[in-house]
Amino acid sequence: MPDNFGNSHPRPLTPHSVSHLARSNTTGPGAIHRIEPQTSDELPPTPPATPATPAPTPYTAHDWEQAVARRRADQAHLRGIDRTLDETDRKAADLNRRILALLADS
Repeated sequence: MPDNFGNSHPRPLTPHSVSHLARSNTTGPGAIHRIEPQTSDELPPTPPATPATPAPTPYTAHDWEQAVARRRADQAHLRGIDRTLDETDRKAADLNRRILALLADS
């Protein structure tokens, strides 16, 4: 995986970097690459109890009938779309044929 500089593999450390890291590790805590999260002995506060929400009411027969009627209306609306798409495909094929003929003539 490339790094921020476009390198696809890690480069070796320069002698100066190695020297700096060795001196840092022998004289102090060393290089800190990340900060560990602090853990506390305290327990988190408990959230207040929330009342249970009532279950949603199921659909009624009337709701179901309305949904079926909407679906049938949508299907009727899309009934002729296949003819429209076929006509569009025919027009596109004709235009592509004409473009290729014009390019072949020039």
